[in-house]
Amino acid sequence: MQTAETWAGYDGCSLVGQPDPIPIDLDASLPGAETQIVRYDAGCLPGGSAELWTINGAPHSPNLSADYNNLVIEWLLSHTSSARCPADLDGGGDVGITDFLELLAAWGPNPGHPADLDGDDVVGITDFLELLANWGPCP
Repeated sequence: MQTAETWAGYDGCSLVGQPDPIPIDLDASLPGAETQIVRYDAGCLPGGSAELWTINGAPHSPNLSADYNNLVIEWLLSHTSSARCPADLDGGGDVGITDFLELLAAWGPNPGHPADLDGDDVVGITDFLELLANWGPCP
């Protein structure tokens, strides 16, 4: 849990995780869906979140199911674009007019806001210049 909360903090997320009511099946040797997911995705920076997957009843080295790799890869791919493109405030895959409008809406003292691209707790001219420098498709 501490590691998930640390990563949630890196992504600007709330440190209060929300359990998913539907468990998944990750251990091939245990019957049924035994894995509980707790998501840390409230208030995150664009594209950020963390998850804690707890396999209930499994040994320290579980017998992972065939779906495990696909689920991990799916999760990772769904969280890559904003890490490479923090000025993509709307998560659209590019930096454009809607990102500019989001930055304007957050203008002024705004600690922790995703539009505070330089991390100085104020959305201002240096954030605007960073957004302009990244205008266009994300890498």
